[in-house]
Amino acid sequence: MGNMRLQTKALGNLLICLVLATPGVGRTWENFSDIPEDAPVAAPVSSPAPRAPEGGLTFYTDEAAFLAENPGLVFEDFSDTNVGPDLFLNCPGSLNTDTDNGCFSPGAIPDGIEFDSVENVPAPNDMVVLTPNRAGVTDVMVGPFNFDDDLTIDLYQRPGFPATNTFGGTFACVILPTTFNVSVYSQGVLLGQDTLTCGGPPGNFWGINNSAGPIDQIVLEGVAGNEDAELVTNVYFGEGNIAVDTMGKTSAIALPVALLAVSALFVRHRRTS
Repeated sequence: MGNMRLQTKALGNLLICLVLATPGVGRTWENFSDIPEDAPVAAPVSSPAPRAPEGGLTFYTDEAAFLAENPGLVFEDFSDTNVGPDLFLNCPGSLNTDTDNGCFSPGAIPDGIEFDSVENVPAPNDMVVLTPNRAGVTDVMVGPFNFDDDLTIDLYQRPGFPATNTFGGTFACVILPTTFNVSVYSQGVLLGQDTLTCGGPPGNFWGINNSAGPIDQIVLEGVAGNEDAELVTNVYFGEGNIAVDTMGKTSAIALPVALLAVSALFVRHRRTS
């Protein structure tokens, strides 16, 4: 029995190597489907210290610090997926609150966020959903179906709610640990960039807050030639920490004080006249 298990793991290692080494582009999660469930996947890696703040942007690699400074965010863990346990399923992108297919039903994903892939290969921009313990994931995760494609996350304002200026999530790369360039946009304007370290499950947290205004798109771009197979889970978004308008705050306090002073002088004048 022990020898059989060793042989199975050896076969898993071989299949992983074949998935990564097969010439050509456009490999997908279909190439991963025949790997035994107990085959080793990418090992977890430690997150580096967060990048120093840049303008209104604050970057996070610690989830607890992120939540302490940005309370009250919307949380999504994809647990309302239609995909059964220990499976993966690809569905047409994008994934949002209106998605109605084998991956999600309408309303399963909260309004205000959308997950899609940037096509780097001539193939449909399908997305994939993995449920525990497929490929070693410990939470339900979503990402591009094609290994070469890049994950994009769009954030839009929900009716009756403030604009989103904060996002965070846990990212995992089950094939190989890698580093991403993360670009943050608002209305098509690049606000800033960071790097994201992505290892095997359970993954690495990364977050951002723009205290100066909203953000509406985040794009993960892998190293050229690297098939990253990135996945995301346990995401937060909404209005986090915002900059305090000290001038406005001072004015708001000064005006009532000034009015009180004028009123007091007026009453005093009437009494003495």
